[in-house]
Amino acid sequence: MVERAAERLGFDPREAWMVGDHAGDMGLGRAIGARTLLVRTGHGDEELESARPLADHVVADLSEAASIIRDEALAGIDR
Repeated sequence: MVERAAERLGFDPREAWMVGDHAGDMGLGRAIGARTLLVRTGHGDEELESARPLADHVVADLSEAASIIRDEALAGIDR
């Protein structure tokens, strides 16, 4: 599904962010080469132990996730 979306929308998944509240979301992000943000809202707190090793960042909520993405984009941080 990610590959289809990337092709259809014209983006490179390795330059994307995966934001989610499950270990599976973080695993998918790692598999496609994206940076990963685990939000502790939703199921994030329940998934924290299994998801933390796969997350580049662990944040309180979507607002904090958006701030990290914005700050890295403005700083021009690449991998």
